[in-house]
Formats: sequence, structure tokens, C-alpha cells
Amino acid sequence: MQSRGEERTMASLAPCRRPCLLLALLVAFASCERIVSIADLHGDYERALEILVAAQLVDRATLSWIGGNTTLVQTGDIVDRGDYGKRIYELFFKLKEEAVLVGGSIINLLGNHEVMNIQGDLRYVSTGDTEEFGGSEARARAWAADGWLGEKIRGFYTAVQRGGVLFVHAGLEPSILDGSQSLEGLNDNMALAVASDGSPKLRALAAPLSDSGPVWTRLFASGSEEACAAAKETLRLTGAVRMVVGHTIQHSVEGFRVNPVCWGSVVLADTAISRACGGAMSFIEHDGLGGAVVVYPGSDDARRQKLPLPPSSHSESAALKVLKELGEAPTRGDRQPLLIWTLAILTGIAILMAVLLRHCRGTKARQT
Repeated sequence: MQSRGEERTMASLAPCRRPCLLLALLVAFASCERIVSIADLHGDYERALEILVAAQLVDRATLSWIGGNTTLVQTGDIVDRGDYGKRIYELFFKLKEEAVLVGGSIINLLGNHEVMNIQGDLRYVSTGDTEEFGGSEARARAWAADGWLGEKIRGFYTAVQRGGVLFVHAGLEPSILDGSQSLEGLNDNMALAVASDGSPKLRALAAPLSDSGPVWTRLFASGSEEACAAAKETLRLTGAVRMVVGHTIQHSVEGFRVNPVCWGSVVLADTAISRACGGAMSFIEHDGLGGAVVVYPGSDDARRQKLPLPPSSHSESAALKVLKELGEAPTRGDRQPLLIWTLAILTGIAILMAVLLRHCRGTKARQT
């Protein structure tokens, strides 16, 4: 039982609770990073640039990074089908150096077409692509393990998690993690698997390159009960709330559109961006709070597609936890866009400043 003194102390602290929680909310939002993801580009430099400009990451005139501390994740398959994979790689490498200087980052993932080129499978290499390198021999030297391009591509990650989102080219089946292997271990194994010609002899290194591996699997594109169960287990193992993949083109009666399946836990993001594939430009903005919006640059209606929030609750964001403490957390079905919550934060700051000013005036009055 609390004494009267303790009760008086708690009562005196009560007015501070709301401003302090609002301040905590501000800190939580400030820690959220903007994440942009782009799926398969397949050699279409012009569309790649158009997307980067639309996402306010690149200045069209100077081709310089203007994305600040944004994290950009490209989920693989820059090469093949189109003619200008080389130019896209060069642009990404340049932007990566610039982004890190201002707190941003660019992450390129391995796709099955990067792996195919490492393995010497050139079935989807266009004539124009070869000419961009100056011929077949020059291209082969560039893609070699010690080539200017091949060395960097062999250092690409296979899977990464940022802002609670797991990014991987085709999808990550839980069996690949083998119950205990971390994403870091997976990335290390894949790096060893593609270190030379992409044909490892060890079974442990061959697994990531198999048909059920992270650059080849088609399981999640089915959206089946089996796929959703696998996704749930993968997300549990990695601690992520959703998985974003490319690899399998999404086309329906609505056209080429990003397709959320498994109640939003898996996002199938390949809209056949390259004109060699005949689809639509797209990128996804992730707000770090579980929300995501697809943007379709160049579409007639400048359409923005809000993705459903994933059902996972084990990775609830810090900001939402604070909102629940305030008794103001929105329900899963009607959470407002980040802009509205930003305005709410600014209102909270104003309230906090008013309370502190009032407190200071009261203290000064008592002292005099």
C-alpha cells in the first residue's frame, strides 16, 4: 500500500506523463529511416534513372545522390534482357559512394541473373549489352572474379533486413536457414559459393544456389497456404515483419502491379520494370513503422498503392508502443499515413513546450 506521501508524489508526476510520452514518440519517429526498394531492372537504364529521380534519390541533371540518409535496396537482376546493365551498375556504384557521405546507404542484392552471368550462362545477354562492354572478351574480363564488375557483384548480399523488412531476390525459405543459420551466415555462404565460377562442390555452399534457394525459389509467388506457412516461419526466424521479393513478374487484370500476399507478410514487387519485359515502373517506400506505399512513376493517374500492414505483432515498432501508452494507437485497419503522425508529433511538441514554459513560470513565481 502506498503512503500518502507516495500518493502525492505520483499525483504530482501525473501531468508530466503525457508530455514525456510525446517526447518519447518524437524520439521513436526520429529513429525511423526512410527505405526505398526497387525490384528487377533488367538492363533498362532510362527507367532505372526515372525511378531514382521520382523517388527523390537522384538529381536528374547531375546524376548525384540527393536522398540524404535514405536506404535504397535494389533486390537483384540488374543485368540481362535489356542493353544497359553496365550503366546501371556504374550508376549504383557511384551513388553508393556519395550516399554514405551523408548518412545514406545503397544495398544491391544478388539476383538469379547475376548468378547466371557469374556461372557463364549468357542466354539472356543482349547484343547491345555485349557491345556496351566493347565485345565478348572485354565483357568476360569485367565479369571475372577479379574484374572491375565481377568482384563487386560477388560481394553483393543475398538477403538483408532493414526497418523490420526482409529483402531478398526470390524469397527465403526457412529450410535455407537450417534452423540456426543467420542472415549473416547465409550471406557468407553465398559469397563463398559465387567466389569463383558459381559452381561450389560443398553441399552447404550449393544449397543457396538450388531451385529452392533465395535467388531461384518460386514458392512465395504462389501465395499458397504452403508459401504463407513458410513465410511465417522465415519471418519468425529472422525477426522481420514482412518479406519483399522480386524475381516473378506480377500481372493481373489491373496491369503490372505489386502484389501483397499472405495477408501482407510477403510483397511480390516485380512489375517488369524493363521495357524489355513490357511492364511498369515502380518502387516501394517503407516508413520504418510497418507501413509501405508503392509508387508507379509515369502512370497516367500517378497511382500510389498502399500495402496492407503485415499481421506480425512480435516486432511492433517503438512509436506504436508509445502511441498505445498514450491510448491513441490506431487500429491495424485505419492507421494514418506518416505525414499525419508527423503533424501529431509537432502538435505534441507544442504542448510539451507550453507545459514546460508554464512550469518554469510557476517555479519563478514561487521563488519571488
